[in-house]
Amino acid sequence: MLELIIKHKVILSRSVGIFLIIIGIVALFWSKPEKVLTENEIAEANIARMEASLPKNTVSSKKETKSSPFMKAYKDKQKEHIRYLVIVLIISGIAFFGYSFIKKKE
Repeated sequence: MLELIIKHKVILSRSVGIFLIIIGIVALFWSKPEKVLTENEIAEANIARMEASLPKNTVSSKKETKSSPFMKAYKDKQKEHIRYLVIVLIISGIAFFGYSFIKKKE
């Protein structure tokens, strides 16, 4: 197994480099959309609109908090971690790919 890895080191290095670059770019575009409405959010907006059109006495006054400050901080930190992960993936992919072009002195 080790002989196979040593024999095909250049091909494996280029393949891993290209794979990491592709995964980094996909993760970058996957995490990029800032606001996309899910079906639940659209349904909540429709229900709120229907409740607003009803007379005031029939609407229940149950109000829920949409998101706590802890969840907002958690989501912001999660976005920051994904951004760092994408940067590390792309840099390591470039490093693997670049390493495959370095000629070994013999």
